[in-house]
Amino acid sequence: MVSFPGGRQCGVRLGFVTDMAANVFVFVFGCLLGGLLYYFRLRRAATRAEVGKLALAFAFIGVFFLVNALFAQAGRSSLLMAADMLPVLSIEDLDKVDTGAPIILDGIVSLENPTPVENYVTYIDCDDDGCTRYVPSSLLIGLDGGDAVISNDDFEERAWPYSSDGVLFLAPGQPVIVVGTLERGVVMLGANKGTETTSIRAEIVYAGSHEDFVARARGRVIFPSILVGINLAAVIVALFLPWASWYLRLRPAPGA
Repeated sequence: MVSFPGGRQCGVRLGFVTDMAANVFVFVFGCLLGGLLYYFRLRRAATRAEVGKLALAFAFIGVFFLVNALFAQAGRSSLLMAADMLPVLSIEDLDKVDTGAPIILDGIVSLENPTPVENYVTYIDCDDDGCTRYVPSSLLIGLDGGDAVISNDDFEERAWPYSSDGVLFLAPGQPVIVVGTLERGVVMLGANKGTETTSIRAEIVYAGSHEDFVARARGRVIFPSILVGINLAAVIVALFLPWASWYLRLRPAPGA
């Protein structure tokens, strides 16, 4: 494992993959719960009153699926927003962005960043004992007219290159896309007290061109779109299954 002096280290984030995996897990759990309720209770219900009580339980499961669909839709909307938003290319344009507004930077890993070892500015190194993630104290992103500062180290890495020894890294001059939020503040202590600061709280740092980033984001919209659809279909099934079961099994016979 590569050893870096200074900087900040933290565990590796899985981001989008983890979020979608959680959504799939919740969907499967809801289906399993509904299947067990149907097999052990609903198909054995003998009266309309029993079916009515079970319908409340299935309605609760339906709400469960609906909330899951909303989370999937939020992920889908975030991808579409990132794909459609115009990138900031210069410090001049960055100064025009409102504080707290979502932002996409199209720049490079600044040449002003330190490279303590092997020309790595930031890296993820994994071995048998786990993964270590290194981020410099202030990751600089080069734009036209100057550098923008990333204020956090818990962003999600996407499409970073690998070195020959398996280290995931960013090097000076690497084209990157940064998705995040603009922050502004004022220095409270020291010689620069009262100086205004501008930084980016990054959610994603993507290694590559803006065109590649947009294509990747649009491609990844497909999976959350499918999750939205199957969760909404599950809502409909959960709401109508008890009464459909009653109608098919327990409705009075004609002429009865």
